[in-house]
Amino acid sequence: MTLIDNGRLPGGALEAPVDGEGLPTREVILVEQGFFRQPLLAWWQAETAAGLPCGCSRRAGWRDLPQPGPTHLYLQPDSKVPVASLLGAVKSGYYLLDATGAPRFDFAADQFALPVCGFAVEAGRASAPVARAWLCGRIATLLQGVIGVARDLAFHPLSGMIGSPTLLVAGLELRKG
Repeated sequence: MTLIDNGRLPGGALEAPVDGEGLPTREVILVEQGFFRQPLLAWWQAETAAGLPCGCSRRAGWRDLPQPGPTHLYLQPDSKVPVASLLGAVKSGYYLLDATGAPRFDFAADQFALPVCGFAVEAGRASAPVARAWLCGRIATLLQGVIGVARDLAFHPLSGMIGSPTLLVAGLELRKG
């Protein structure tokens, strides 16, 4: 799994040559093949964190103070893997289409919960709708349990543009509510 933030993503909704402080934006690889490379740092954080500034400062308006944050933060898709091949690999599981609310994180306990909707999958085919469910588990399991990454990268406007392709993940729990 490779996690990237790119302020110059071609065609990206927030593509810009400079950030809110006038520093050049660039592609920053935060995690590469599952290994942490560097944090996302604004210029005033780079001195104390022994890293390079990423051009990631944003301002809501000209009167506002700059805040560090992602521009186009996304998991790198695998251009060779269609979603259908990931679904075909699922003997029994879930194809989750959307988060239906805000996630809950307990970093001290290494736990997360995300309200979701989607479909139950049996032998690679949708078998029943799933609504009012929670995807739950350890944060480490989510990050280490990625088995497959598809090519269908899509972005959502959250704190910056946050994107992910379809992922095949093992080791998590779906609680139906």
